[in-house]
Amino acid sequence: GKFGFCLDSSVPQGAPRSECPDGFWRVHDTNFDNVGRAMLSLFQLATLSDWNEIMYRAIDAVGVDRNAQKNFNEWAGLFFILAVFVLGFFMINLLVGALIGAFNKHKKVLEDKGKF
Repeated sequence: GKFGFCLDSSVPQGAPRSECPDGFWRVHDTNFDNVGRAMLSLFQLATLSDWNEIMYRAIDAVGVDRNAQKNFNEWAGLFFILAVFVLGFFMINLLVGALIGAFNKHKKVLEDKGKF
């Protein structure tokens, strides 16, 4: 995928994977190569847990099976900033909804017992 990189520093930025010596090619754990990894990466964005690392990796991504190049696609940062706002808002609404739901449930139980 696009979040791959070569551990060998002699390989130039943006170089294809074929130029990386065998065993030196790695892919970051947070990536969008398949649905499972993408969901985990989006969850990490929504919980604001090191979301900026994912953003910087996307900004440095050149293409599929190409070595990372610093600040190659700075516009990718805009997607991640918007995603953090949207997903963060969604997570806050889920939390507030769960709290209100639990409160109403316990309130009803107490009202049935005549203690509220």
